[in-house]
Amino acid sequence: MFRFFQQVLQALSRLDQQGRLDLYFSDEASFHFNPQSMYGWQPPRQSYHLPSHILGFVKRDLNNTFYEYEQAMNAEMFELLLEDFIQKHKKDKPLVIVLDRAAFHYNERIRTRIKEWRNRQIYLQFLPAYSPELNIIEVVWKHCKHRWLSFKD
Repeated sequence: MFRFFQQVLQALSRLDQQGRLDLYFSDEASFHFNPQSMYGWQPPRQSYHLPSHILGFVKRDLNNTFYEYEQAMNAEMFELLLEDFIQKHKKDKPLVIVLDRAAFHYNERIRTRIKEWRNRQIYLQFLPAYSPELNIIEVVWKHCKHRWLSFKD
């Protein structure tokens, strides 16, 4: 099953590179201020804000879109942000969005919209369970959390 999905994603990537469709990888990430140390420092009267949750849509050509949100993700919020992303997308070619099978990605609410989206040439490609290595946005989250942000951030 895993190998099959690798081949599907390779084929979709080729079509994206040829300009025949737009392929995006999507997922959520959480960022928390839970340092291992009980002490910290920042300059007086200076504050920093790091969004606690981000929904991202990443394309290999770095044409990326990110949404910040504060409460826990659910199907209603996912549908709202997904529809906003779809509305902002160019409508001159099909759009394919790769997603894992998180409960709010594959909820009844979302499944009822799939036919409507297909009529608009918008396709959700769900990955098999436990295969984050097939979703390139996971690499973005890894680098963000472990390379781009340091402990002092």
